[in-house]
Amino acid sequence: MSKPADADPFEDLNRDELRDRLSRLIDKLSEGLVERDLEVRLAILAMLSGEHILLIGPPGTAKSEIARRLVRAVGGAEIFERLLTRFSVPEDIFGPLSLKALEEDRYERKTEGYLPTASVAFIDEIFKANSAILNALLTLLNERKFDQGNTQVDAPLVAMVGASNELPQEEELQALYDRFLVRCHVTPITDDGFRTLLRTETESAPEIDGFTQLGPIELEEIETRAQLVQLPDDVLDTLSALREHLASRDIYVSDRRWKKAVKLLKTAAFTNGQEQVTFWECWLLQHCLWNEPDERKVIWEWYESRVGAENGDNPTRFVQVVNGLERILDKERGSKSQALDEKGRHLFRTPDGKKTAEPDKEYQERNEEGELLFLSPVQGERKQGKAYTRTQLRVEFGDDYNRGMIRAHGCMRKLDSYCDDEENKVLTSPSPAMEPTRYSQAHIDGRINQTQEMIDQVTSHIKSLDQEIKVLSDRIAHHLWIDTDFAEVALNNLKSARSNSIDIKARLEEVRDGFAKLPVTEDDLEV
Repeated sequence: MSKPADADPFEDLNRDELRDRLSRLIDKLSEGLVERDLEVRLAILAMLSGEHILLIGPPGTAKSEIARRLVRAVGGAEIFERLLTRFSVPEDIFGPLSLKALEEDRYERKTEGYLPTASVAFIDEIFKANSAILNALLTLLNERKFDQGNTQVDAPLVAMVGASNELPQEEELQALYDRFLVRCHVTPITDDGFRTLLRTETESAPEIDGFTQLGPIELEEIETRAQLVQLPDDVLDTLSALREHLASRDIYVSDRRWKKAVKLLKTAAFTNGQEQVTFWECWLLQHCLWNEPDERKVIWEWYESRVGAENGDNPTRFVQVVNGLERILDKERGSKSQALDEKGRHLFRTPDGKKTAEPDKEYQERNEEGELLFLSPVQGERKQGKAYTRTQLRVEFGDDYNRGMIRAHGCMRKLDSYCDDEENKVLTSPSPAMEPTRYSQAHIDGRINQTQEMIDQVTSHIKSLDQEIKVLSDRIAHHLWIDTDFAEVALNNLKSARSNSIDIKARLEEVRDGFAKLPVTEDDLEV
């Protein structure tokens, strides 16, 4: 009897039990290895996804040990291991030719115990494959088919682990390189790890009990069920943005590789107990999309920069907006307009600070202390516009014998007469009486509403970050496949983004309050 259309597609599989088994398997395969937890997780995930993994790194970095442990994690399955050299021949990989078949004019191999009959395989120094091995290997890896004489037979291969000390340089090996979806650059351990390594007694493969092991049928079921996991729009947006970013950096990723990468993301989500892929599984893409090891850093940095920003509320945009609003507020605060009287006439300010509506009338200038100014009685100074107060004239040009007299234009003249003469006064026209610009209430309300809208968006973004921090704390720190070190990095990144968003919100609130305090037009005040 078929299930109804709305039935839970995962109900027949105890995913909590599966997750516990995988967690134990990760711990078991990592036992005794130093700083190789990530490589073990990626190898297991690749196998669960039905994809191949390539371990690249210098000799002595436990690549072979990781691969051997993985192939023994599959119970009741044929496994195959081989080290390739430049002298390897097809018989080493695919089995010897069948003499009986040759007698019957058939070109067939005895494949039992060789790669065509294996479920999980490990080939060390994979790029030592010569042209005689290469073509058959490509078909087997990609299509799970093997040419047996004049027919093609299905191969049970679930996943292959390839290992190499270096990336392939020859053009004919690029197709083989492309068959490995997961690419793990294995580097020497750190200084801290080196101390731990020297204290480790053995690196022998641990025993894996039958309950923890995964059988071929289970692997097939997991791979099939994982494809029912949903791929939501926000994850599709993330993948599209990454594709554009990589294209802008001249990093080519084929459509086939993108499809396989999504398959791996679904498997990661499914085995982690989820019914849809989330933004966090996209962390794994850094191990699927690079061609050169340095390109992984490009993907990692892009992904890290989007933690807390994948919803589109980019904090950079908020900063740009608040900067713009602050500039507008400063401009409107500093704006000056000429004052008007009750009749709507422009007002001017006299030297003594009084307002007048008569711009053509001249007034005698005063100094900062408010004393009237007069032109110098010396012709040269007078032409330069040098001015004196009445007291300064008396001190500078007064006659001690004839009090009240000053030397002016070569003769003695009464100080009172000199100062009363209009020609000796420093005159000036009134300047426009400027005052802070007043704005209509409608203009102010518009500015306030514009700012409040941004405050609401930032508030929503902060709530989104709070939710992500909760998700990160509750789920990602215990995610089966994501490096636990990343959880701390992402958490700090989210907290920093939250702190920055709170600062932006405070600035926006100050801007809003600043707009509210702008001077209002007289008409609006009367209303």
